[in-house]
Amino acid sequence: MNSFEFEITIQSKSSNGWPIVIRCKQPDGLTLHSRGILQLGEEDFYKLTEKQENEKEYGILLGKHLFRDNVRDTFLRVLPKSSHDCPLRILLSIEAADRDEIRTLHWERLCAPIDVNHSKVIRVVSVQ
Repeated sequence: MNSFEFEITIQSKSSNGWPIVIRCKQPDGLTLHSRGILQLGEEDFYKLTEKQENEKEYGILLGKHLFRDNVRDTFLRVLPKSSHDCPLRILLSIEAADRDEIRTLHWERLCAPIDVNHSKVIRVVSVQ
């Protein structure tokens, strides 16, 4: 079965956030590449902690931070190309150090907001 593989790699923290590398393997063999920055401050971690009891709200808030700028644009570009016969597989890997605060987040709740009002989301359910 053909599929799109949308790989999100969150790298170790730098001075302005966590670099994100996107690699999207298309069924035709072409690969799209994109980069971004995940920026989460102390207040953002606090807000995520407040949403801990509501999985969907937590996932949407986390997704708002991850699916921004180039990451969101690349995701929205490949999403309409997926179908039942050619599904979109989303793979997430975190290369940050073991003690990095980014590892404490509940990535299994991640939702990708796909419209401006975030009323339509895609739940990302498997995390590597």
